[in-house]
Formats: sequence, structure tokens, C-alpha cells
Amino acid sequence: MKKKHDTGEVTGESPAAAKARQWVMRTRCGSTPPEAEAELDDWLRADPDHKQEFDLMSAIWEHTDVLKDHPMVLKTLNHRTGGAMAWLQNFLAGFQSLRPVATAAAVLLAVACIWLVQSLMTAHQTFQTATGEQTIVHLKDGSKVALDSETVITAKITRSKRQIELKIGRAIFSVAHDRKRPFVVTAGHVSVRALGTEFKVSKKHADRISVAVLSGSVQINRTPYYAAVNNVETMIRVETHSRQQQQISSAEMNPAHAEKIIASQPKPAARPTVQAQAVLDAGQEITVYAKEADYHVTSVDIEYMDTWRRGRLYFRNAALEDVVDEINRYLDRKLVLGDELLRDLRISIIFNIKDRNHFVTTLEKTIPIIAQYTSNNKITLVSSTTPQCCVN
Repeated sequence: MKKKHDTGEVTGESPAAAKARQWVMRTRCGSTPPEAEAELDDWLRADPDHKQEFDLMSAIWEHTDVLKDHPMVLKTLNHRTGGAMAWLQNFLAGFQSLRPVATAAAVLLAVACIWLVQSLMTAHQTFQTATGEQTIVHLKDGSKVALDSETVITAKITRSKRQIELKIGRAIFSVAHDRKRPFVVTAGHVSVRALGTEFKVSKKHADRISVAVLSGSVQINRTPYYAAVNNVETMIRVETHSRQQQQISSAEMNPAHAEKIIASQPKPAARPTVQAQAVLDAGQEITVYAKEADYHVTSVDIEYMDTWRRGRLYFRNAALEDVVDEINRYLDRKLVLGDELLRDLRISIIFNIKDRNHFVTTLEKTIPIIAQYTSNNKITLVSSTTPQCCVN
């Protein structure tokens, strides 16, 4: 049976199989925007047959890894890309004689083969987001990475390892299980090895890295230069927070209500110190400073750990300096504090990322500040109670 090039459908396929094949190829070839992820989830939930066909097509895709050792593929890789594509076109021609029941799998297998040859020639991949942009990246091993605004990662997936580097920004990694290939994320002086998990890594500044675990566990390591000071083993000071049980519905998400709920959370309690090569479990977060021998682990509420992925930013009794540093990643015109007295001002607030153009207005309505729009493409925040003659 022949493939219909105008529609991408294959004669003999059921509608569910055709759609599943399209979804697999779409999600396995680069980044997928959040709205497409939501569309796929809706489609999978609509009918059990949809998930069955999607799982089948995904399995076919994943098992094409064996083609990388095929003699014909290896021979072709010694030639130019054009030669590889010519060979693959001949390879595709062989599918014309297959029975309809096998055609869908054969076409997907051929497309996957093309993808594999191309990926072997470009082992490293780079993914990045612009200011205010968020996206989901599907790695070749089946893992997913949610990239926040102003984030850059590089990925190298081979038969023996999965190596990701977070250059800058923030990302959540949902790791596909594969015991034979370690999944390691590096960010500056910190490396994170997944032990079957979903976790977040943030690198806003070169000297400060944070890692939080949403499920499963991770192993944290530092480079030797930072891991020991004067031959004394680094220790970790651990603090824990009781998790807040109360849920916040979308109808209740406003700064006034959020502040009351957030303020009710218990104060942190001390926990014994542990050794340097830390293993973090779900609900724990670690912050590592490049120039400090110690680093700190805290327990955090999983409900709030990935709110940015759901389109919201939560701050509980946070210093205004930290709030500004966080929301600047979503703003083209960056905020600066023009009044030293504002830096330690504590604030509890929720922002809707889609309304990022109203961040400044929300701040002005919440705390006593005035926004001054300057000619250097920045916005200076000053206290509304400070005489203008005293503002730097």
C-alpha cells in the first residue's frame, strides 16, 4: 500500500493509528509547546484505543535504536548526508510490498531511521527559549524537559549515557527509565544524577545553583574544587519545612487570599547534618553556592515547586530583591531597585505569567512603590514614601 504524501495517512490504517503515528513523530522531533502537550493529553484520554495505538507507535520508535549498528547504516555514514538520504529513499521503497496491517509500523520505522541517521551526525542538540517563552522538549530517549523563560540547555544522548547541560535558566526534567544509560544534568559546578525521577534545576546566576525533586530521588555532586575546602569534607546543613496540605483552587488565586494561606505554613525545623554527596528525595530542595563550602537542603511543598510550569509565580514572605530577580526572567524591560530600603522588603504575592506586562502594575498596587521608566530600557522601582531627593 502507498503512503498518501498529501495527508500523511497510510492506506489500511485506522484513524486512531494514523493520529498516533503523527503524534509520535511530532513529539519525538524537537520541542513541543505546552498547548500541544495539552492537546495530546486530551486525545489520549478520549479513547482507550488512542493510548494503545500511541504506546505501540512509541515502542516502534524507541526500538529503532538497533538500526544504528546495522552494516548498511554504518557504511552509509561514511558518505555525505545526501548519500544517506538516497539510501533511505531506496529503503523506503521496500515497504510498498508490505501488507496493510504492517504498513503503519514500516513507515514509522523508516521515518525513525532517517531521524537516527541525522542524529548520529549531530550528537549535540541545543534548545533555548526567549524572554517570556516556555516550551516542552522531547529528548530522543523519551525524557521530557520543560524549559522556562530565558533558558538554554544542550543535550547529548548516546547508547551509553544521557548528558544534559543547563547553561542558564530553569528546567524541569521528567526522566525516562533506563538503567543502562545514566541521566546526568550539569549546571556550573553541580551535577545531578537522576535515580528515576522528576526534578527541577535552576541556574539564574553562575555562582548559585538550586535543585528540587518533584518525585523519585536524585544524587547531587560538586566538582572537586568546590567539594572540599582545606581537605575538610563538605557538610550539608539541612532544614525541613512541614508541607502545606491546603490546596488553592484557580478561583482563589489572588494575592490577598494567597498571603493568608501561605502565612499559615509552619516554621522550618532543624534536621541533622548529612554527608556531602547528597541524595535528595521528593519534596526536598538544595541550593549550592560556588564560593561556599556548605550548601543547604530544605523541604518544600511540591504543590508550589513547579507553579511556573502551570503559568503562575508564587512568593511567600520573599524579599522584594528576590521577587524582582525572579520576575525579570519574563520581562523584556528589566526591573532594578533604585532604593536600598526596598531590597529587604518582604512580600507575599502571586503573578499570572500570561499577564507579565502587568507585573509592575501589580507590584505598585501591592506595596508602596513607584515605577520610573528610564531611557536605558529599564524600570526603576523606588519607595513612594522616600523623598525623591534621597533616591539614588
